[in-house]
Amino acid sequence: MDKRRRLLTLNNLFQGLRLKQLRLDIREESPLPNLQPLAQHLTQLHISTSLWAQQELDALLAATQLTSIQLHSINGLTSSRADAPCSWQRLELTASSWFIRATTAAYLPLHSLTYPLLLSTLGFISQESTALVTAAVHNLTQTCKVPVKGCTHLQFFNGSLTPTLKFWRQLVQLLPTVRDVAFRNVKGASSAAMCKSLRSMAQQPWVRWLDIVVMPEEQSLSE
Repeated sequence: MDKRRRLLTLNNLFQGLRLKQLRLDIREESPLPNLQPLAQHLTQLHISTSLWAQQELDALLAATQLTSIQLHSINGLTSSRADAPCSWQRLELTASSWFIRATTAAYLPLHSLTYPLLLSTLGFISQESTALVTAAVHNLTQTCKVPVKGCTHLQFFNGSLTPTLKFWRQLVQLLPTVRDVAFRNVKGASSAAMCKSLRSMAQQPWVRWLDIVVMPEEQSLSE
């Protein structure tokens, strides 16, 4: 059965149902089924697929009773919903094979969460503006009032960034599972200011072990 026919079958199945919990084990690349028939009743959605478009995120937000969501990943967002009304209390993104982009981290509505946010690796790349990366960090560490779990790696690709003591403190305290931080071809990562921030962090009572890798341009290109 092709994807379109499989999706139509799922959509027809939901008609007239008043499900409060839905768990679906479908192929990761399959589109999100139409949840509109369940929007007034569904409170928990656990589905082994990813969101690939802005309209799919908006469809989840339209299900106003939804409090618990587990997905493979969320991609393809083009507009911020960070401040949108949201009923979510738990969000788990279980993918471990690729990183969460800054766009996703910046645009997701995380303000209503009451359970730890589960993410995989975070990765920020040069095509993402400094403002977007800043928004992502703010959304994860300030707007989101719960710890971020599961994220063990934080990677920065290209661009420019000079971490400060405040940056490290937010990372250590608000991203408690991160243990590896990599700067790949990032201007400012091998600067005197970086060294100063690391020395300052080492003297703080909140410091913890981090594996920090700074990879210059020529080494990144040779991988």
